[in-house]
Formats: sequence, C-alpha cells, structure tokens
Amino acid sequence: MTLSLLGRVSADIQRVFASRFGEDAAAHVVRSVQPHFGHFQANGCLALAKPQKRAPRVLAEEVVTGIRAEGFGWIERAEVAGPGFVNVWVKPESFFELALSERSWKPAACGASVRPQGLRVLIDYSAPNIAKRMHVGHLRTTVIGESLKRLLRYVDCEVVADNHLGDWGTNFGLLLAQAEDEGLAASELATQTLEALEGLYQRARLRAKDDERFAAKARAHLADLHAGETGALEIWTALCAATRKEVDAVYARLGVAFDMWRGESYYRDRLAGVVEGLLSAGLAREDDGAVVVFFEENLARLGGMAAPKAPFIVRKRDGAFLYSTSDIATLISRNEELSADEILYVVDARQSLHFQQLFALGKMLGLGARCTHVSFGSVLGTDGSPLKSRAGNLMPLLALLDAATEKARERMAEQGIDLESDVSADTARAVGVGAVIYADLRQHRGSDYRFDLDKLISFQGNSGPYLLYAYARIASMLRQVDSATHVEASLDSLDVHSAVAEEVALAVALSAFPDAVAHAANALEPHLLADHLYSVAREFSAFYAACSVLGSEGAVRARRLALCHATAQQLATGLELLGLEVVERM
Repeated sequence: MTLSLLGRVSADIQRVFASRFGEDAAAHVVRSVQPHFGHFQANGCLALAKPQKRAPRVLAEEVVTGIRAEGFGWIERAEVAGPGFVNVWVKPESFFELALSERSWKPAACGASVRPQGLRVLIDYSAPNIAKRMHVGHLRTTVIGESLKRLLRYVDCEVVADNHLGDWGTNFGLLLAQAEDEGLAASELATQTLEALEGLYQRARLRAKDDERFAAKARAHLADLHAGETGALEIWTALCAATRKEVDAVYARLGVAFDMWRGESYYRDRLAGVVEGLLSAGLAREDDGAVVVFFEENLARLGGMAAPKAPFIVRKRDGAFLYSTSDIATLISRNEELSADEILYVVDARQSLHFQQLFALGKMLGLGARCTHVSFGSVLGTDGSPLKSRAGNLMPLLALLDAATEKARERMAEQGIDLESDVSADTARAVGVGAVIYADLRQHRGSDYRFDLDKLISFQGNSGPYLLYAYARIASMLRQVDSATHVEASLDSLDVHSAVAEEVALAVALSAFPDAVAHAANALEPHLLADHLYSVAREFSAFYAACSVLGSEGAVRARRLALCHATAQQLATGLELLGLEVVERM
C-alpha cells in the first residue's frame, strides 16, 4: 500500500515528533492553504509548549532539525514560521508520482480512509410521499444521499440505499373516501398524474374540515386499509403505482438509484409488536392512555448517552401508531435483518429531536448499528424565503430541473456552444441538472442556501457548468492526439525536474484527491470533494493559459499530456462521485 502524500508526510513528521517529545506528541500535519507557507504545515508545537515547558518556536526549530537529519526522500526544505509552525516543501517528483498514477487515487489504496473496508452502511434518503409530487424540499436529501452512497462505495464500504417512502398514513383514508365519492376506480387512479392526486387530496381535506360524516367515512376507509380490506388495498396499490411512475422520472433525471424501496407500509404488521415489546421490557409505560418512553427513567440503559428531555410517544391514546412507531420497527429491522453496521438518515435539520429520541431508544434496545442523522439546511429563494412556484407552493422538483435545463441551453447559446440538436439537448440536460446538484453539494450541508438559477448556471467560478466545461475542454484536446501518448508513464521519461511552476501547481492539486475523497466520506461532507475539484479546475486553467500542450515537443509534450489526461480522469471520477454526468463535448 502506498500512502497518500499527506499520509506519507504526516507519518514521517510524526516520527520526528515522537522521537523528540515522546510517543504521545501529535504533529497535526495539514496541507497549507497558501503556497508561500509551503505545501504542508505541522502545527503540533503550539500544543506541546506547555507540557514541554519550552517556547513553541524552540520546539519547532528542533522539529526542523530532526526533519533535516532524517533526510526524507520527499523533503525539499523545512522552515519555522510564526509562533511555532513548521512549514514544509516537498520535491516536485513526489507530487507527480501520485498525481499521474490513477492507481494511487483511491483512498483504500493509500490508507486515507478511516472507515473499515467492507463496513455495511445503510443510507436512508429521499423518501417522497405517495400521491404527492416531489418538490424542492426533496432536493437536498436526494442529492446528498446519492453522493454519500457513491463516496462510501468508492472507499470500499458495502452500501445499501433505501428509499423509505411515506406510504402509510392518515391521508390515505381521505384519498380513499374522495376517490369513492368521485367514482374513481383503481385502474383510473393508477393513470392519474401526481398533480391530479394532490388536487384529489386537497378536496378531501377541505371537505373533512366541515363535514363530519365525510371525515368519519375517511377514518373508516383508513381502518379498512389497515385491516387489509381488498378494495382499499387495490386503490392504495394504484396510488403507489401512479407515484412510482413520476418519481422514477425525477430519479432518472438526477441519476439516482436505490437498492430497495421499503416504505412505512413494509413494517405495518410489526407496529403492535414493537409497542408490546417496549412495554414488556420496561422501556415504555402507559401515560394518560398513551404509551410513552421516558428516557430519564432509563438512564442506566443509555450507557452514558445523553437522555433526550422530551418523551417519545409510540402509541396514541386512541390506539393509533405514529411515525415514531414505524421508525422503531424500521431501525430494528435494519439491525437484525439487514445486519447494518452503520445507518445514515439523510433528513433535514428540523427532525433532529426525533432522531435523538430514536437513536437513544435504539441504544436502550441494545441495537448495535451506529446511527447518524446526516442533517442539512433548507433551499431558499433569492429573497431568502422558502423556494416556491408561481402558484405559491413549494416548487415541484421536476419543474426546477426543467427550468435549469432551459437556462443551461440559453447559457450555452450565449457562450457560442454550437452542437447538433440531438447532442445539444442531452448536453443542456446534463449541464442544467449538474448545475443544480453541484450548487447544492458545494455548500456545507448544514447551511441554508439561496437558489439562484442565474448564478448557478454559470461557466465562471465555482459552479457545475465550469467544472463540466473544464472536463469537456480537456477531452476535446485529448481527442486530437494518439491515446497511447498520454497513458501513465515513468517519471524519468516525463522529466518532471524541468516542470514549470504551473505544472507543479497542477500536480500538487491532483495529488490531494485521495485525501479529499476520504475526508468527504468520513465526515459525510460532499462539499469537501467539491472544493477539491474546483481547486483542480482552477489550477488546470492557470496551467493551460501558461503552458502550450499540443504545441510542445518531446518529454515536455508527454508530461503535459499526462497532466491533462490525469486532470480529465480525476474531474470525471470526482464529478461522478458527486452525482454529475460528465459530457465529452461542449
């Protein structure tokens, strides 16, 4: 196994720290954010000053002496800076060695991943509701979840993607009652658009407010559905089929795929047993007719985990089960039947209390899977309010993607991109949808962000179109040369010692790929990979402006073609990990 460059430098400098200051001394090596501070920086001397009873600059001088004495093969020079930082410069050939070898890019191949290979991870994301269109509120869970699936698989985790549909709730009683009153058979409902089904539900909801007879009828229909009555199940199945047809179209546009679709209905026959199990285990008790989990009464079973202050209701006083009941049954199944080692719930931040309660109860039940709420902020309009359609509702996701595709077509025309009509349509779709995905993933997921088509469909700056265009430009150049001339070659044949500054800077950026992927996967933060790809694209732009590629000759031409090939491959790999579709021509 070849360590990533950060791993190699960290390991070597850590040995210097341990030999000089003891095994517990931490070097804290990071990549420098500014070139004049070197390629890497060791920051551990500041923390060691107090226990060592010496000034941090004195410690840093000792580290620099130790680095020079070791004569590490990668070292170019080391210096003390500021109050006690150690700035380190690395020989160019070390960057080229890793930048040009695709075999070294995978974190698992260079020890950059902290998640064990083969870890079985279940990701719960997207989760639309039956008989409702996917809207902008589903965007973040869908694209973040899909990216995490791809990232974790890339670092050799075993990933199961589960679309936990909202397909079993009180709204179905209203839909069944209204469908009966309007004479809609199951066969007709199966062909309805989701917009039409939303209208059906709204009519039912308004009637139930003022018409108690209709409300009672809806409750009776819901009871029939829960009891498995054939007619109710037939209509429910039709509603599910109509929903699946439209959401599949959205997923196809986004390039999203799931391994299973286990909605709430999958666990419906287990809910009563879940509640009885909690009662018999003493984890829940009746309170004013409801069944409730009081966490502070079970502190010993939490094993030191903080107890949520709010109680967790698992059955209402009228005997009805709740979302919490379904989620407990789901969590038990994912532990026991799917043998998940880790479960990620990609759900917005407003559900944080619910997941604190769910995870605490899982701990009390002795379930072994590590559970994480992968929370995220909201998508806002340009005015800072929730993004809505002209009708005042949350914007349907398909309409959003259509608008992005049309805007991409307009921007491509402005850029003078002239493509055949059949290719142009596919390219506009890839650029428009890719812009939406990238605009979301380049944000820290915990932040709200403003959705502005004019800004995100841009061929300038940190945007999806900019990165896609960078890839397409390199692909176009490489089509002009024999493919055999830009395969991986030996460093000696490429004469990396004569590389100019822009070539070295590009190699430095490319060499950071395995660490960027590992950090993004480990922290569950796709924006860390997006940041890396933007850095690579910027460095390539500077390299391309300063260095002739096709006009150069010999070893120089071979080296620059190798850099172009590596950049294209890395952009393609990274963008696909984020969920974007690269285009070969633009």
